[in-house]
Amino acid sequence: MAQPPAARISFFGPGQPTVLPAAAYGNKAAGLSAMAAAGIPVPPGFVLPVAICTEYYGNGGVMPADVPALLAQGIAGLEKATGYSFGGVRKPLLVSVRSGAPVSMPGIMDTILNVGLTPVTVRALLALTGNPRFVYDTYRRFLESFGTSILNHPAKAYAEDLRNLMRKEGIADERELDYQSLRSLCQSYEEEYISPEHR
Repeated sequence: MAQPPAARISFFGPGQPTVLPAAAYGNKAAGLSAMAAAGIPVPPGFVLPVAICTEYYGNGGVMPADVPALLAQGIAGLEKATGYSFGGVRKPLLVSVRSGAPVSMPGIMDTILNVGLTPVTVRALLALTGNPRFVYDTYRRFLESFGTSILNHPAKAYAEDLRNLMRKEGIADERELDYQSLRSLCQSYEEEYISPEHR
């Protein structure tokens, strides 16, 4: 007998007892939902079924029409569960976006961490943490990851910005960069987004 189609969106995390099937939602979501169901403290999350990827490729690279609404529903669920808001100027919600497949594919599937960081939410995170080095290091890593994975910027552009700054600072290890240097590096990375070379 054929399995019923997977729900277009499913949630996992505290208080969610359902273990999601890997065939329908991917191995990562299945593992996280299983841990949450077992009482392991897993942050709240949501997942869209792998069928959406099949639909995307079957429709010539056009995203299914309901995906924006599904993502909005998922973010609203995370906001309710955490008390943080996506794009918020006080308590910004930052999310990890992970791709998945029914079987594990190490090194193949992309992960983008700290989605939701912007110049506005960076200021909010500074106020929340009181740790400018952590904040600017996190922001520059997000900018590089999003630029290379999503916008197809060449990784060498970001590596060159980092090398130039380290040369200017006279250091051999990026861990020696202070928050002011990292803030400057973030500005260089932001400029990569508007560079005509990447259009």
